[in-house]
Amino acid sequence: MISVSESIAQPDIYHPPRFRTFLESDEHHKQAIQFMCANNLASFEVSYQSLSSHVPILAIWVADAPRDIIEIFDEVANELVTSAEYFPDYGKIKDEIHVRIRELPIVDTLRDLRQNHLNQHEHVASISSIYDIIVNILNT
Repeated sequence: MISVSESIAQPDIYHPPRFRTFLESDEHHKQAIQFMCANNLASFEVSYQSLSSHVPILAIWVADAPRDIIEIFDEVANELVTSAEYFPDYGKIKDEIHVRIRELPIVDTLRDLRQNHLNQHEHVASISSIYDIIVNILNT
């Protein structure tokens, strides 16, 4: 059986046009790209929920092999942003474009993180965010 990383590398299984089509077909992602470029930023967010609804296999790979698939997403984003239809000169402003995944449904606390979480995409609920909530309640 082949690994997820090997599956991603096979062109007959994963085609970068899937991700590009996903980005171009969603008005929210188009706006995120335009906002990024208008503000000279180097990254934009993609909703995990939207990705899992429209291209489930890509969402599975985000969870199982985040380093490999995010690298591919970044390459596709760079090609898309610097294409003639979008901002062909944006490469002069930013060398690289990065995709950030938001709304990942897996949440761990810092204490629950273990070695098997290394190189995985994790959403961590931190103590500082809970502390900030408590301070705001006490100050009102």
